[in-house]
Amino acid sequence: EPHWFSTMFALMHFGSLAAVGVAAGVILLLMLERQGALRGVLREEHLHDVGKLLFSLTLFWAYCWYCQYMLIWYTNIPEETTHYALRKEGPWWLLVQAVLVLKWGVPFCALMARRACRSRKVLAQVAWVVLVGHALDLYVQVGPPLMGPDPVFGLWEIGPVVGAVALFFLVTLQALARRSPVPATHPYLPDSLTYHTP
Repeated sequence: EPHWFSTMFALMHFGSLAAVGVAAGVILLLMLERQGALRGVLREEHLHDVGKLLFSLTLFWAYCWYCQYMLIWYTNIPEETTHYALRKEGPWWLLVQAVLVLKWGVPFCALMARRACRSRKVLAQVAWVVLVGHALDLYVQVGPPLMGPDPVFGLWEIGPVVGAVALFFLVTLQALARRSPVPATHPYLPDSLTYHTP
């Protein structure tokens, strides 16, 4: 959509990429712990802090998304409303709602409790949901002008995304396996291993 613009677009994507980066970091942390590299190092306090960060970044993304949506509909300038007009019809509107549920609703409800932020299982599930929501968000942003009124989900739409995510985790985990993820000589390492969250 070359004629559409939004002043909130860059900030919304910054928040989205920050949340997705933390979600990917959560998954990597838990994979490294399962492989043994962080076993005995990764504590509930660390998970709690990462969970709070993921919670806050998904809230920030939702706030930016709402601000963009509200400002565009409030001003009612035809050049700007075309973006949402395409996405408020038929199956695309269902996908927009699914994005909101996956990228904001699930993390908001799941990570509200302190106990959930300290749970490895809950954090892993929420992180994967945020990643899926982000992929769907990008699809919803690009798809309507290219595909028309009906979205298409096939091998060419899903395969590259799954392949890129798998390649990222494979390459990253192989690179981290060559070195110790714990900086043994760092002067603040003892403080990091023994601190407690309030």
